Amino acid sequence: MKRRLIDPGLPPWPALYFDDETHRAFVTARLVDWRAVERGHATTKVLVAMMCVTVGYWAWIQVPPYEDVIVRLFLVFVLAAIVMAVLAPAMRVCCPMFLARTLFARRLSLLFTPEAIGYRSWLFDNGVRITRSFNGRSVQASFTMRADVEAQDVAALRHQDREKSRLHLNQARLLEVVVRGTASRLRNIGDSVNTRLRTLPVATLDARQGEKITVVLNAAVELTQGTVKPIDLSRSGFGLDLDGPTDAEV
Repeated sequence: MKRRLIDPGLPPWPALYFDDETHRAFVTARLVDWRAVERGHATTKVLVAMMCVTVGYWAWIQVPPYEDVIVRLFLVFVLAAIVMAVLAPAMRVCCPMFLARTLFARRLSLLFTPEAIGYRSWLFDNGVRITRSFNGRSVQASFTMRADVEAQDVAALRHQDREKSRLHLNQARLLEVVVRGTASRLRNIGDSVNTRLRTLPVATLDARQGEKITVVLNAAVELTQGTVKPIDLSRSGFGLDLDGPTDAEV
């Protein structure tokens, strides 16, 4: 039966659903990345321009007609300027993030089973499936995040005096899954365990969202850990007496 897992060590968002019978976990969340905020800023500029036209029309109706049209136009301009001096800054502050969360946020869905980990995001046309075992050896997976290089490049092109407009770019992160698989054929003398690493992008998101979702996803990995046990490579043959009796002969 699938139920929401509540634990003091887990953040309240995003929700982690776990099935005790099938040992499956499911996580889904709507994420706001720096591209969504950029679209929110662009849409806000359009809304402010439309509001200017609307307020100008409203001011024209409110000002009574004068014989001199220039006087009426001047009064309309003053009234519209006063109203827009209040509305425009408020819209520029409130609208971008509101639009980013409601219109431009995108959904990330992940399914964890003892056999595989799968997820769907906007970075891939199709879903991604990561098998948790290969040739009898376990494949370990963990989620982490790093700075979004593309967002940093965009932030470098912004003017230094526009620090507020670069805040979402400086906090942009890339959520990744690190896949570790043992590689017993590539062992070096003195190394007990050798691993192969591969990193796959999962989604772009904000730093505050990334801190929370990383904890939840790594908890889902631990809950659905497969039953395939990794081969013990901790006992290296280097320095052992090959002529001595084995454990089976003692």
